[in-house]
Amino acid sequence: MKKLLLLLFIPTVIFAQTSHEVEVGGFYYSPQELNINIGDTVNWTNVGGNHNVNFDVNSLTGISFGNPVYLVDQSLPVSGVGFMGSIVFSEAGTFNYDCSVGYHAANGQTGTVVVLETSNTVVDIVVGSETHTTLEAAVTAAGLVETLSGEGPFTIFAPTDDAFAALPEGTLETLLSDPTGDLTNILLNHVYSGQAMSTDLSDGMMVSTLYGDSLMVTIDSTGVYFNNAMVTVADLSADNGVVHVIDAILLPSPPPPSNTVYDVVSNSDIHSTLSQAISLAGFVDFLSSDQYTFTLFAPTDAAFSVFGESDLAAILTDLEYLQSVLKYHLVDGVLYSSDLSDQMVISSYQGDLEVTFVDDMVYINEALVTVVDIVADNGIVHVIDAVLVPEEAPLTVADIISYSENHSTLKTALNASGLNETLMSEGPFTVFAPTDDAFAQLPDGTLDLLLSDPTGQLTNILLNHVHSGNVLSTDLSDQMVIPTLNNYQLTVNIDEVMMTVMVDNALVTEADLLASNGVVHVVNSILLPPDLDIKESNFINKDIYLYSVNILGEKIDRNLSNQIVFDVYSSGRVIKRFKN
Repeated sequence: MKKLLLLLFIPTVIFAQTSHEVEVGGFYYSPQELNINIGDTVNWTNVGGNHNVNFDVNSLTGISFGNPVYLVDQSLPVSGVGFMGSIVFSEAGTFNYDCSVGYHAANGQTGTVVVLETSNTVVDIVVGSETHTTLEAAVTAAGLVETLSGEGPFTIFAPTDDAFAALPEGTLETLLSDPTGDLTNILLNHVYSGQAMSTDLSDGMMVSTLYGDSLMVTIDSTGVYFNNAMVTVADLSADNGVVHVIDAILLPSPPPPSNTVYDVVSNSDIHSTLSQAISLAGFVDFLSSDQYTFTLFAPTDAAFSVFGESDLAAILTDLEYLQSVLKYHLVDGVLYSSDLSDQMVISSYQGDLEVTFVDDMVYINEALVTVVDIVADNGIVHVIDAVLVPEEAPLTVADIISYSENHSTLKTALNASGLNETLMSEGPFTVFAPTDDAFAQLPDGTLDLLLSDPTGQLTNILLNHVHSGNVLSTDLSDQMVIPTLNNYQLTVNIDEVMMTVMVDNALVTEADLLASNGVVHVVNSILLPPDLDIKESNFINKDIYLYSVNILGEKIDRNLSNQIVFDVYSSGRVIKRFKN
């Protein structure tokens, strides 16, 4: 391997040295105390009288100032008006002097020069360079000055201003606008934690940067390169490392594409619903984390479609329930298909799952595993053909109403009256649930009037639709009386010939929607309490014909012939007739 022994270069790093002026006059030096850096020059100029600059013996005490020999030897002799002389201060310290002419010192003509200790870190080299102003600005913006001024050692690969200028137009401005983002990553890719002198380098050597990337060293007849950047100046030694000047930016290697459990789902053509559900549930970051490992049983879009549009929409908008469903599909840790066995019980984040083997097929609960072992960076995915519904999340009668696309008005009314919470409690309850169409048949303004006072007549009406107990359709009989929560009674009318069930004036259009705390029966009319008193609503005071329905509860023209017709009136009265 080729070894780099020497790089010839013309130094481009220039450190500024400063001159300072001291005015000498009648019994004063101005400024009397001067702070400078090592290598700075101080010039004394006399503006009146005869004076000197004495660094040797204190004129007041007769004791030596203790200044270095080079300062004593350069003490400026007595002179009149004009330039007296200059001294270059080559070491740090506090150096006192006075005017030894007559009683000048006793009258206050004394002075002090404080030479500050200067640093020579890798940052100082960059700051002191005429060709690294952009790098200096970038390091400052990224907040790396303090880090790179630390103990180190550091090796800095320092791109010149021309190197930054070669970036595409607008790139530098974009980087500087977000200094803690890509700019910091790029700068860290120019720093090696350690001291790598030119004599330490060899062809093919890899140098790891603070960003985590590796730079390849290439040494050939044209020069020395770190990746694509040529070294133009080498071995600028600092107190905490070394700087090598390069002619191009060392851009970090692009990170490998992400392949987390979430990526597997989001990139799948058959898991768009699951991907949407994960996003809505706020689980994207969790399933993208490298701090955990997961096994995900991933139901397909076809599996979700079984719910129907309205029920699926209800699930996706109920955050708590959605999260419980998704957690039921997630297992902590990685389970390959080879880890599964018949009758095995797996603990998910939401409850136990049972594995069943049938011939060559594997089931998780009732869901068939159709694709196995899709490996991700943070786990594994198995595709299943059904959604796993946790037993811990049963639907209440309130949930059934909430998820129904035909009961939005009833849902609004229950929430307004505060009865929704009641219907989510232990129960059991039997709810006769009027549809949106049933509410729409109320006279204009009636619903708004009821909602304006939700704890008044609205609550009274709603309680007239609820029975404390579990009454299924098989429990009903003709003329049966069902007490309601507002202490009234509903009468059941069963026409076995027409196969219809009426509860008071309302036709039951769908029965036995079972819930964890009762049952819901859908009805096509409002069940009004007998003591209802809303004077503003003329449907109480007048028995007005509203509409007609057939035996299926469908609205029809009242003049249709050759069928049974039910005429519904505003008082709640229903007249059944057969029109020839």
